[in-house]
Parts: sequence; C-alpha cells; structure tokens
Amino acid sequence: VKTFSGRGTLRAMGGNNEIGLAGAGGGGRISLVLNGDLKYQGDLIARGGSGKSQSGSPGTIYINTIREGFRSSKLILDNRGVSTTIPLRVLLNESVKAYDFDELQLYGNVTLGLEQSMVIRNLKTDSSSVIKVQDGAVLILEPGKQYTQPLCSFHVQPNGELRLPVTVKFLGNANVFSGTLSNLFDMTIGEGKRTTLLASARMARFIDGNYTFMTKRGEYRFASLHIK
Repeated sequence: VKTFSGRGTLRAMGGNNEIGLAGAGGGGRISLVLNGDLKYQGDLIARGGSGKSQSGSPGTIYINTIREGFRSSKLILDNRGVSTTIPLRVLLNESVKAYDFDELQLYGNVTLGLEQSMVIRNLKTDSSSVIKVQDGAVLILEPGKQYTQPLCSFHVQPNGELRLPVTVKFLGNANVFSGTLSNLFDMTIGEGKRTTLLASARMARFIDGNYTFMTKRGEYRFASLHIK
C-alpha cells in the first residue's frame, strides 16, 4: 500500500465471554506495511475480549512505513482498559530470531514476554505493563541515549540480558532482575517503586560487540545508586 488515509476504525478484537468459566478471546493482529505516507487519523484496536472469569490478552498492531528509502517500524500493544485478573503474557512470532522496532508502545496491563532478542529505540508505556526478558534473550533499550526513565517494569530471567543507557530512573512498580544488566552506571529507583536484585543477577559492560567486564552473579557495581 502506498498511502493509507481516513478516519474510521480498524478492529481485531477478542470475543467476549460473560458466562461460564472459560476465558475470553485474545486480540487479533493488525499489520500496516506502507511504501509511502500514513495519513490515517482513525482508531486501531486489537484488544482482548472481556470475560467473567478471565479477560483476553491484547493482540498486536504493527506499522511499517518506508518513505524516501527510510524505514520506520512501530509495535503497539494496548488492551484498552480491559481488566485482567492476572497479567496475560503476549508472545511475538516465535520463528523470528530478533526484532528491531523504532517504537514500542505498551498500555493496559500488558505483559510482553521476549523469547527472542529485541532492540527498542523508543519505549512508551504505562506503569501497569511489564516486559519479561526470558532466558537466552537480549533486550537493547533505547541505544544511543544516555538517559531513560521507563514507566513499565522489567523482569529479567537468569540467562536473559537487559542492555540500558548509562543512567536510568526506574519508575515501574515491580522490577525483578535475576539476569544480566549491561551498561548501567547510575541507577535511580522512583519513589514508592520496588526493584529486586536477586542473587543470580550481575552487571556487565558491552561495547562494540564485546563485554569489557562482567561481575560475578550476586555482585553489583554502580557509579551511583539513588533510592527515592
């Protein structure tokens, strides 16, 4: 598609289930791949359905535009206020080895489970969302930036890795680190927020494709640590 425009609504929503013990349906997938301009001013919805016992997890909205040789990609996960009794994990295409998004948006009690490595150049979230970095996956957050303050929480498994800017203010409600934190020197934990560093966590420095140091598990090194 060269140009996508209009003011309507595109929906790929999960089905509701207000009776019985079965859960509602998960959201579907919307994918827009454009060789031109995105002029659409309407709404894109891929939320899960509402359910009596359990509501559905959100689907995915993927927008990829190519204009004058420049590519831009955006992934949106938004459950649009559908409340879930437990956070429901969203998995991406398991056949893809790695992802690179110019922007990732997470809203509405979304838990994104990463089983593949991912680069996120711009992260937009709310405080109810969680990114889980599974064993074997590497999440590279906002490369090239010196500072970030993510609203979401991160859960990093023992053999997962989170590569960060050198200065981070964690504003997520419940960060849990049991894997590798790379390139973080100055760490601030926001007021009223909880961050757990488990005995299996460790620190590292990754530059130009190589680790210049890596601590033992359970050993943490910071230039500064601030707890609000």
